[in-house]
Amino acid sequence: MEMHRNEYTPSSSLLKMVDLHREAFPFTMNEMIETVEVKRLDDVLQGAYLEDYVLIKMDVQGYEDRVILGGENMISRAKLLVVETSFQTLYERQPLFDEVYSMLKQRGFAYIGNWDQIISPADGSVLQADAMFVRQ
Repeated sequence: MEMHRNEYTPSSSLLKMVDLHREAFPFTMNEMIETVEVKRLDDVLQGAYLEDYVLIKMDVQGYEDRVILGGENMISRAKLLVVETSFQTLYERQPLFDEVYSMLKQRGFAYIGNWDQIISPADGSVLQADAMFVRQ
């Protein structure tokens, strides 16, 4: 797949960045396209020995819904998920918090709050947060 590799590495994504992201964080203006191999979470961890009740941290720049769908088996073994999720669109075709929350609620997780959040320098609104979900 094509990766939008950003000069500011934490903003790199498989999804194209939208103007709001660049306006809020001008240091993310420069990017290049790089071809990368993408694998499903369940395929990567197939055959690996892991105890049940694992912690999963997702920081995938707008690709949360695809990781959830590609990691059904591993996510079913998790006790706690920490998912960097957006409240405003920063990447094209990304799910926002409500969609991620709905997907995880359907899989038996409850939202228990944010660990950290990123605020828009323009208006102080919340752009992203590390949302925590626990298996009920």
